[in-house]
Amino acid sequence: MTLVLSVEMLFNRDVNSKIISSFLFLYFFIPFLNISSYRGNVEFKTIVLYSISNMFIILVLIFFSKKKKRLKEIKYIRQNVNLYLFAVLHLIISYSFVAFLYLKYGNILTNQEVRFVISPSIGYIIKSTIYIPLIFILLKTRKSYLYYIVFILLPLFPAFLIGSRGSVIMIVLGVLIILFIMMIEKRIYLNKINIHYKELTKKDILVGMSLSGIVLYSIFYIRRMGSKVYISSSELVEKYFDISIPPIFIYMILPLYLNLRETVGIANKIIVEDLKTDSVIPMFFLELFTILPGKQISPGVTLGNLIGKSGDAGLTPGIIGGVYLDFGYLSVFVPAALILLISYLYRRSLLDDNFKVLYVLSVIQFFHIYHRGFLKLEYLVSFAVIFIYLSLSGSFKHINNENTTHSISINS
Repeated sequence: MTLVLSVEMLFNRDVNSKIISSFLFLYFFIPFLNISSYRGNVEFKTIVLYSISNMFIILVLIFFSKKKKRLKEIKYIRQNVNLYLFAVLHLIISYSFVAFLYLKYGNILTNQEVRFVISPSIGYIIKSTIYIPLIFILLKTRKSYLYYIVFILLPLFPAFLIGSRGSVIMIVLGVLIILFIMMIEKRIYLNKINIHYKELTKKDILVGMSLSGIVLYSIFYIRRMGSKVYISSSELVEKYFDISIPPIFIYMILPLYLNLRETVGIANKIIVEDLKTDSVIPMFFLELFTILPGKQISPGVTLGNLIGKSGDAGLTPGIIGGVYLDFGYLSVFVPAALILLISYLYRRSLLDDNFKVLYVLSVIQFFHIYHRGFLKLEYLVSFAVIFIYLSLSGSFKHINNENTTHSISINS
């Protein structure tokens, strides 16, 4: 399976295929390595289900990658003063809520258990700024260092400060994907479309990877240093890993390996033991109902109560394990169905920057739901935020091609 995914990743020239197959390769290769006793050994039945799911996804990718592109003028996201003012106001509101929470509860970053008592509504407001960079990285305007700080970096910190590392990493990845797509577009449409894009450089990739690494590793180790629930990193290594493996190698992969292994291990338990729940509402959709009045238990917590957990956080069974709880073997078709929609958005994104934002947002949300396994209200909120910004830009109004296809050089 890793060989098939690597061939698709390396030899399919379609950008969407490379992105999706690279993610699947990483997700299939790292957590399925039985190099520790954490969450037990992954059984053959689980590997087979993941492999079948991956093959359906590859078939969808191959089908869309064979469709020919029609060269037309690219439509850009329009910009106006209201777009910038709303973004600044949005940031002020988000940071105000972060300050309020820190004054009320203390340092949430080092005391991660506090985040579970934060109101979901406030959490959504705080994290809603992380989608701003996906819009502003695409705007065709001169970009100074101040522009990058205000509209690319500052929107990421509110979510980071309340311990939402996964969301921040996904947005950083989304920005890199946008830059990568623009770089490919410039090569495809060279001498055919009057367009000037900022090239994706090694420096951009290094900065993006470094920022993602800092978020992933810092929160992982800080959380365990100040936690009274989770054991320390050294205790993790001593308890679950073979001492013959060089410690430096273990610490290098520890946050990523444990994060992915947790999901695959839980999915493995669900599949091997054929676990089912008595929930009236399918577990995949259950979290959407947690916003209703009264106390609603999330699907992650419900699953944790079923198979056991530590701490207040719910469990993440991945999309295969999460859907298997309600629909059994039909879970292998769900990822491919989502990729079908994503691939359609990618085709539209080649000629329209508005669809480029929707495509990249869909891709990173797919990564998140593939790992998490349950549909979150946050996924719907993210699209609502993006549609608000696109509406403010006037992108949904009927405008002629002269206004939407002009070219402005970007200086970084």
